[in-house]
Amino acid sequence: MICTDGLANIGVGSLEDKKDNKDGVCEVEEFYKKIANYAKCKGVTISIITIKGGDESDLETLQHVYVETGGNVNVVEPEEITKNFTNIFENPVIATNVTVKVKLHAGMEFRNEPVNNLSENNTIMTRGLGNVNEDSEITFEYRMKDAKVLAEMPEIDLLTIKEIPF
Repeated sequence: MICTDGLANIGVGSLEDKKDNKDGVCEVEEFYKKIANYAKCKGVTISIITIKGGDESDLETLQHVYVETGGNVNVVEPEEITKNFTNIFENPVIATNVTVKVKLHAGMEFRNEPVNNLSENNTIMTRGLGNVNEDSEITFEYRMKDAKVLAEMPEIDLLTIKEIPF
C-alpha cells in the first residue's frame, strides 16, 4: 500500500521533474512500470491512498502500479483514512500470477490485442492478469477472419458452412 499526501517529490520516483531519456521515454514512468512488473511477478497487490486537498499526486503516472497489480486507488478526506484502509482489505486477492488463455475457432481472430499476446494465427490469446479479486474482469474483442483468408483455409468450406462455434 502506498499512502501519499501529494506528489512524490524526493528520490528515485520523484514526479516533480519528469524528464525523457535519449530515446524520448519518460524515465519516471519507466520506473513505476518496473515497480508494477516486479510486484506483479511476485504476486504483490499495490493500492494507493492519497489525501484529498493535498498536492496533485499524478495518478496518471502511478496508475501503472495499481492497475498492473490488481490494486486500487482511493482519494480520501484526511478524517476518513481509517475507513478507507478497512475498505481496501474487504476485497482480498483470491489468486496471484493469474494468466488467462482463450482459444477461438480457426475462422475467428482477436482484435485490438497486443501481438505478443496472440498465437496460432491470432486464434489464441494469452494475457497475464497478475493478482485478481472477486471484482476482477477481463474483456476482449474478436471478429470473423477476412473472407479471403477463410477461402484459403482447407478446414472451412465457405459454400457449406452455416455457423462457427464460439
